[in-house]
Amino acid sequence: MAGECSLSFVTVDNKCHPALTKLNVSAANYSGLLTTITWVLHGMNVRVQHGVIRTADDGFAEDTLWVTNTYGKKLSDATASMLRERLQEFVVYCEPQDTTPQEWVSDNVEVSNSAHPQWTQLIIRGEPPRHGFLLQVASVLSGTGAVLHEAFIQSCDPQEAYNTQPGAAGAPPSMVPDGYDFSAGRFFKFLLTDKDGSKLDAGRVSALLFTLQAFTGQGHMPLTAPSQDAFARPQ
Repeated sequence: MAGECSLSFVTVDNKCHPALTKLNVSAANYSGLLTTITWVLHGMNVRVQHGVIRTADDGFAEDTLWVTNTYGKKLSDATASMLRERLQEFVVYCEPQDTTPQEWVSDNVEVSNSAHPQWTQLIIRGEPPRHGFLLQVASVLSGTGAVLHEAFIQSCDPQEAYNTQPGAAGAPPSMVPDGYDFSAGRFFKFLLTDKDGSKLDAGRVSALLFTLQAFTGQGHMPLTAPSQDAFARPQ
């Protein structure tokens, strides 16, 4: 039922093995469960040494992981307890409300299902100061199953940078919003669908935003868990 949250159970056993901490997560196998688990592990500098991941016929996931810290050492009792609490907090999955969001914003990334009659619009304002960002974005789109129909990329105001008048032969067009600050990086606009030609649904948008934030953010991982509704917050 819309708005309801599923049950989840997390246990940590720090005594069953002399060199490893055993972690068990039982939860509804929603899209992104493993991403959420690994997000928490990454944030706490926990490394998976062995793992068994299964899904029962009723759709309930049973994930058993034997973990250490990044130095290969068994977790302390305090860290193991904190890990259990963090996972218990984040692996809970709540069904979306009856109202379907049409607009999402995550930092400098915007997604809209209302801006275009046929396609989902993705806008990225700026980029990290490193080479290869467009390749990373293209890989994310492909990895999340998004199909590209149109795109627009602009690095500067052509009239100011190249002294070309709008509409001049051979000149690139200018399609950025008025007042856009190019010092933040290029402006990207993508028009997308899923492989069936439909606009991206909320689940796919959340996955897209989470992965893009990993590339566009200042660190290596987003600060917000992929399971949290607030991450892809409707506007």
